Amino acid sequence: MMDFTNTLAEREKQIEKDYPPEGVFVEINGWRHHVVTRGRGPDVVLIHGAGGSTRDMSFRLMPALESDFRVTAIDRPGHGWTTAKDPMSVVTPMQQASLLWSLLDELEIRKPVILGQSYGGSVAIAMSATCPGRARGYSLISAAATDDIEMSRIWNQPVVLRAHDMLAAPYMSLIHDRIINHALEGLFAPDPIPQGYIKHFGPRMSLRKDYYLHKTRQIICLKSSLTEMMQWYATLPDRFDVVHGQEDRLLPIGSHAIPFSWLTPNASLHAIPGAGHMPHQTHCEEVANSVRRMAALP
Repeated sequence: MMDFTNTLAEREKQIEKDYPPEGVFVEINGWRHHVVTRGRGPDVVLIHGAGGSTRDMSFRLMPALESDFRVTAIDRPGHGWTTAKDPMSVVTPMQQASLLWSLLDELEIRKPVILGQSYGGSVAIAMSATCPGRARGYSLISAAATDDIEMSRIWNQPVVLRAHDMLAAPYMSLIHDRIINHALEGLFAPDPIPQGYIKHFGPRMSLRKDYYLHKTRQIICLKSSLTEMMQWYATLPDRFDVVHGQEDRLLPIGSHAIPFSWLTPNASLHAIPGAGHMPHQTHCEEVANSVRRMAALP
């Protein structure tokens, strides 16, 4: 058993060696945040989704923006290279929002455009609710914006969660490439995965045991968190540019982007025909234009 445990530890070390940090570390509030900043100009902050990292943002979106903006991508709590002694101290979107505002203060980022993709969209909405008026505007890309979260409901069953923690999480880093590729194909569908994305992104980083467990806890709490957050949508004063693929199979546009746009007074919906859940990779220019629209606000 000890030999197998050592094998798992060595596997995780190799994964981290293959995908070293892209940026710098900033320590605040008990967390060691990994932050990547490129370009010059007005500030744009990029917040990735569940299981993502700065590498998801640095593949296509950062290069598309950095000629006009100072772009900062952040590994969210429990993702990428961001760590803490007690990672479970920050799990919900509201808790993450408070932590990220403290980080942006430390980085002296004022009035940014904040882009959140998928779960990062939930965190972006929570940032608006936590500190209204502090951002110039928000670009929500394929955002989880309502409590219609099926995966959250499934994993919130105690028996399922215990089995997952004991039987699945410790061994996820050993999973076969074919299974990882198949999962990513489903995430991107009906769009193809861009050439070079998997190699750049490094999906196995999210399969390290402790990070995988933390990601699971974040997903479990998402449904109940969004149920609470939805009560505030009508009072949010900030501007939201809502970009969503019409063929998104993970978070369907009719369950998330459209209801959010109805409920929130200053939200504009931009549907992308034929696009799936990852338009920041497959329709990068449309997503970059969302940031430009928000940056142009007075």
